[in-house]
Amino acid sequence: GPNAQQQQQGGGNNTPPFLGSLGNDIGSIVNNAISSSRADAAASAITTAGSQGNAQAAANSIVQQSAAGKTDTIADAIVLAIATNTAATAAVLASAAATARSRGDLDSFANSQAQAFAKAQSSGQINAYTDTVAQTIGSGGDDATQAYGVAFAKAAAGNSDQQQALAEATAVAFCEGGSKAQAFASAYAVALSRDEKTGCLVLSQARALAVARCNGGDVQVYTEAEAQSRVIGYCKKRYPDLPGFVNFFVGGNFNFGLGNLLSGVSGK
Repeated sequence: GPNAQQQQQGGGNNTPPFLGSLGNDIGSIVNNAISSSRADAAASAITTAGSQGNAQAAANSIVQQSAAGKTDTIADAIVLAIATNTAATAAVLASAAATARSRGDLDSFANSQAQAFAKAQSSGQINAYTDTVAQTIGSGGDDATQAYGVAFAKAAAGNSDQQQALAEATAVAFCEGGSKAQAFASAYAVALSRDEKTGCLVLSQARALAVARCNGGDVQVYTEAEAQSRVIGYCKKRYPDLPGFVNFFVGGNFNFGLGNLLSGVSGK
């Protein structure tokens, strides 16, 4: 009878029912989970979408719900998602950055990402969030650089938890150097063009943290990573008395105009 048929169809499929069908369905799952403040269900769907080639569907829902004011739940979901899979989460966030920019919703998306810094730090995931942001900027290009530049500016101008978490993440990226440092420096260039003073203040804190953590590798890190030298050098010139910049010296003939800074760190 029909019952036996139903049983047969369901056999061997151990995927949770809310993750079973992908494509547009995963977009609905993310949408419904965020709108009903279920960060855990949203996180599961986000990592599934990102790892199975459905990043765009999840990204559309994140941008839509950001614009609807659900930034707190989105931030919670991202922090849960990165604990499982940073690469899949970054794939979704890169799509979300592009979608937010094309729809004119960059500010609300950036709010969710600024909130995620403090949430990541309080849940012990600041290293994972640093990795995720760097991967997102690395793969998402200019759209992601712009989106996270706005997020950095918002975190820098936010509460002390957000400022401290951004400084911590930046110190992690700057200590590791390479593509992570490049990604963070390029987002800072955008942030400084929006809110120079608070951006430089957090950058000063980040550099002080990095100096304390990089096990004496500070000189090497800052002479080899031109992008970092540019953003820090720009801030040092503008605000020389901030404690993190006191013993920072930049080689080369840098022109520290902000326009030059923006073109200089974008890697183009």
